[in-house]
Amino acid sequence: MRQQQKNPQQEKTGRWSLTMRAKLITAFVLVALTPMTFLAFLNGRNAQEALIADANQALFAVASQTAASLDTFFTANLNAIRTEAQLPVLKDYLTLHRIGKQDDDVEESVLALLRAISTKNAFISSYAILDAEGKVVVDTLMADMGADKSDRGYFQFFINSTSPPGAYASPVQFHPDSGEAYLYFSSPILSDSGELLGVLRLRYSAAVLQALLEDKNDLAGSGSFGVLFDEQHIHLAHGTAPEVNFLPIIRLPAEETARLRAENRLPHLPDEDIFILQLDELNEHLSNPETQRFFEAEDVATGELVNQVALAEMKTQPWLVAFFQPREIFLAPVKAQTRTTLLVAAFIAAGAVLSAFAVGQMLGRPILNLTHTVMRFTEGDLDVRSDINSSDEIGILASSFDKMAEQVGKLLRGLQESEERYRSTSELTSDYIYSVRISEDGDITLDWATEAFFPLTGYTPDELATHGGWPSIVHPDDRDEYQQQRDRLIASGGADVAIYRIINKAGAVRWLEDHRSAILNEGQERVHHLLGAARDITDHILFEQALQKAKEEAESANRAKSAFLANMSHELRTPLNAILGFTQLLHRDPTLGARQRRQIDIINRSGQHLLALINNVLEMSKIEAGRMSLEETSFNLHALLNDLINMLTLKARDKGVRIRAEVPPAVPAIIRADEGKLRQVLLNLLSNAVKFTDHGEVVLRVGCPPELTAKRLRFEVEDTGIGIPPDQLDSIFDAFVQAVSGPQAAEGTGLGLALTRQFVHLMGGEISVTSEPGVGSVFAFEIPIQAALDDEQRDKAAHREVVGVKGAPLSHRVLIAEDHHASRQLLIELLEPLGFDIRCAENGRETIELWRTWKPHLIWMDIQMPGMDGYEALRRIRSSPGGDETIMIAITASAFDEDRANILAAGADDFIRKPYQARQIYEKLSQHLDVKLLYAETATTPSPQEKAAFSSRALKTIPAELLNELNLAAIRADMKQIEALIAAVRDYNPQAASAFADFASEFQYHKISRAIRAAREMTP
Repeated sequence: MRQQQKNPQQEKTGRWSLTMRAKLITAFVLVALTPMTFLAFLNGRNAQEALIADANQALFAVASQTAASLDTFFTANLNAIRTEAQLPVLKDYLTLHRIGKQDDDVEESVLALLRAISTKNAFISSYAILDAEGKVVVDTLMADMGADKSDRGYFQFFINSTSPPGAYASPVQFHPDSGEAYLYFSSPILSDSGELLGVLRLRYSAAVLQALLEDKNDLAGSGSFGVLFDEQHIHLAHGTAPEVNFLPIIRLPAEETARLRAENRLPHLPDEDIFILQLDELNEHLSNPETQRFFEAEDVATGELVNQVALAEMKTQPWLVAFFQPREIFLAPVKAQTRTTLLVAAFIAAGAVLSAFAVGQMLGRPILNLTHTVMRFTEGDLDVRSDINSSDEIGILASSFDKMAEQVGKLLRGLQESEERYRSTSELTSDYIYSVRISEDGDITLDWATEAFFPLTGYTPDELATHGGWPSIVHPDDRDEYQQQRDRLIASGGADVAIYRIINKAGAVRWLEDHRSAILNEGQERVHHLLGAARDITDHILFEQALQKAKEEAESANRAKSAFLANMSHELRTPLNAILGFTQLLHRDPTLGARQRRQIDIINRSGQHLLALINNVLEMSKIEAGRMSLEETSFNLHALLNDLINMLTLKARDKGVRIRAEVPPAVPAIIRADEGKLRQVLLNLLSNAVKFTDHGEVVLRVGCPPELTAKRLRFEVEDTGIGIPPDQLDSIFDAFVQAVSGPQAAEGTGLGLALTRQFVHLMGGEISVTSEPGVGSVFAFEIPIQAALDDEQRDKAAHREVVGVKGAPLSHRVLIAEDHHASRQLLIELLEPLGFDIRCAENGRETIELWRTWKPHLIWMDIQMPGMDGYEALRRIRSSPGGDETIMIAITASAFDEDRANILAAGADDFIRKPYQARQIYEKLSQHLDVKLLYAETATTPSPQEKAAFSSRALKTIPAELLNELNLAAIRADMKQIEALIAAVRDYNPQAASAFADFASEFQYHKISRAIRAAREMTP
């Protein structure tokens, strides 16, 4: 029993000793771990909140920057399409297209221009032009040419709006055929009067949005990425998961789905593939961007990870930019700190337990001292250390505490450095990003700014604050507007873009584009921060100013050139008007013999040729200025070819060269095309062929080859001349270039072939050349033609001669206002035989005076006259009482088509250009006065000489075999054979041979064959 009893003192001591250890362990562990745990908790929570706040700010800054970049992309393209739509060449082309004129050269110029500007961005798919009805008339990809796009939004936008803005940007739409996603930009093309001529449309691949977004990946920190949503919360671009592009995040209502599909805004996929995503929480947050700018949500790219998300709204489109970053990425430092703290706490707790068993009664003051040190540490004095230097348990405990305090201090300082690193992410951009705080009293102070502040301004933030703040460096001319715009932003909230100038510390003026957003306080009561990003756009502004200056200089030079060409045209064409006009009058003289008529014809053709040569320089200038256009008329192709051959026969004969034409019967006599340009092309080619041929022949061939359609003609000019060296074939059509050297090359201007190619292109054809030195050359081209009157009707209409007018011509008073004597006399000679009452004036003042006193019914008004010119005279007469009762027809020697509009605007009723034909004068009289022209009757039956020449009795004198051969040669259009057989016929019947020769000279081979058949049918 004695062994089971304990000494009360021992029992008491044991109980005290064990309790003391427990208390020591408990107290030490609590003292050591509680502050550290509390600090770790507070610091961890604060660090987490700071990291979340920094992540939010970084994500929002990048989201805002991305939204601004997208807005800049849309704004730049809207400005570009608006500017491009104002290009005169587009308006000119649509004007021609609207009035039904086909201008392939202008279309090629427009197409080349659109293709050139389409290279400014690799994502541009195509440029296209729609006419006023929505039909595609020009497309750089040619795929939609002629398609009706009048139902598309980029066209309807300008039709439905009474006062549409200058440009339009579409949502992302899918092509109905290819399924490709595109963005469309468009702008109206308006006439000078503001009337809609058409629409210029630019198509971007929607991949440009993905490219713009992918560039921002990781910009807000590791693992960060952006997502672009439209107003229906459909993915337009995803920084890391482009496979979900164009898929909505939740299932849309059926009616909304039907509408989006009708607008081609959903991909061509089944519903189960389109609505595969179900991100309801993300959809709820996106529906309230104003109240939930920062939130947590999942995304398809991060799976089960929770992301921190920041939203920014675009200004140019109702779209949202969301930037995601997985929380575990930017919270990794906090987790690492927590793990380290736990390890340190475990180490300290273990040391406390082990040390507690060795600590005895020596607690007292050292423990109190250590407790005081711990308390100071818990109060935030991280640099405090214990002053216990003993080697006992208390000393070891104090030393352990000091080590713990040092490690905890390192962890807290590491958190501060981590915060600084996250803040430095905003410095990655060259833009000046800043935040300013606005107090309740309206005081504005700089909160923080990126490193771009100093290079941009030359000041540090403190220096600028001392200098007077940011407004003090705003240019004086922009300062008031800058402050008013900033005050409006602070008062109303939202966001804006300000463009203004600053003067930096070095005195240099810099242009800034400042994008600013107002941040409201938690109660949404007032703006307490402005977040902005300013970009230096000085180089862009200077470039635009230089471009405008260059444009003005070019326009000034073009005006000077136009004035010179207008004067040159007048001085050259006026005397030619008299030459060609009087040859027409002489040709009508019945007293002239056949020889004199041929001589007058030669003078007339030579004058026409001289006019064509003079026009070469003018036409080349018009081509360079884009003023050339087609003037299609119906004319006798056979007569044109005969005229050209006759014109060059004498020159060819002098050189011992034969010139002829081969025209099969299948070639129509009357065609519709630009007679003047076709004549100039053939004349240039034939003249060159004769010039460079010293022996042999020059042959003009016209036909419709089987490989060509019936509405195209092929022309070939073949010679047996000196040929063209192979190394010069590529430059043969360049302006001012002579293909060969020698005396022949010195005879021309070097413009003939250059104009020839331009004219052929304008008429819708292509020209080619093959040549062999010493053998000869062949120039060939094809042009489209249109149907015209049949040969007999056209010949009859073209050769009728005006011999008088019905009614009482003396009742019509005609005033001729012309300062040039020869031109004035020409009009008198044309009008006097018809019986009109005629008076003349030599300048504008005389014209107005005669109009007031004599009251003419019609005035022929020359535009260029000394003193008061025709423009001023037209305006004054029209503005005077009774001025509208007089018909005024302007006469000008200008070669430019735009002068017609100016003349008609001045008050003229009609317009005629020198040199003119007599029939043009008569047609204008018949059109504007109440007179009817009388024409000489054209014989429709064979003359007695023709009847005698082709009678059966006359043809009996010619061997039947010879007539059969001549008939076959006429059917084959064999010119050589026809000439030889006619020579043989002359030995038997000279009269019939002359009649056959007349037909052959006009390429009317069918009349030869018809005459032979008719004579045979009359044989009893």
